[in-house]
Amino acid sequence: MNNQIIRNKRSTGKRKKFLTGIKKFLKGMAVVIAVILIMGFAYEKFGQYSDSKKYKPVGKIINVDGHNMHIFAKGKGDATVVFSSGWGTPSPYADFYPLYNEISKHTRVAVYDRPGYGWSDVSKTPRDIDTITKEMHELLVKSGEKAPYILVGHSLGSLEVVRFAQMYKDEVKGIVMIEGGNPEYYSNEKQEDVNDVLISSLSKSGAFRVLFNIPSLASSINAPRNNLALVPKDLKELDKAMYLKNMTNKNKNDELKNAKNKCH
Repeated sequence: MNNQIIRNKRSTGKRKKFLTGIKKFLKGMAVVIAVILIMGFAYEKFGQYSDSKKYKPVGKIINVDGHNMHIFAKGKGDATVVFSSGWGTPSPYADFYPLYNEISKHTRVAVYDRPGYGWSDVSKTPRDIDTITKEMHELLVKSGEKAPYILVGHSLGSLEVVRFAQMYKDEVKGIVMIEGGNPEYYSNEKQEDVNDVLISSLSKSGAFRVLFNIPSLASSINAPRNNLALVPKDLKELDKAMYLKNMTNKNKNDELKNAKNKCH
């Protein structure tokens, strides 16, 4: 019996020692993970700060309904060609470069950033189509861009182009859609579920900034846009910085959710 008691004590001691080892290991892993996350958040903050210093707004910053919006314009002509970007476009200024750079040789062009895009602020105003369109109009007027306008809408940007033509028809000379859809199309289109919390956390932790340094991954992200083949290298770098800056924000998410609301 004494031998059995001794064996039981040894077995109990081994279990306690094993559990103590596991606890120490888990605590050590927790510390390592915490350090990695802190370094990641610091890396991302530093990256954003560096990008903000390197890539200054190229156009005008105009206050519209309590938030700042960015608009770039160049060229001369009797009409102003206004470019409206698709959903999620990191930098309309970089994305539309092949078009406005040529068209500006013949007439006036303007490229603007909706709230949550490019150099524009993230807004607290609703992201319904009427609000977006009114902001677009106010931005054009305040920045001094004259009608008549020829509106060019890419993808989801076609909605504000259509609505603008309805609300300010006397100021519109024509509209052009690039891979655009009518309101009914977007109203009936099934939206994919996106884990906003997960994506936002990964973005803030610097994970996406690290991954963007892998050329093959960066190319795959830009593949739907033909890898920006006609865009200069410096604008590709700007586009990358804006992608990381604006990857997740309330305006973009609300914009997509409200796309199901039809234009009148």
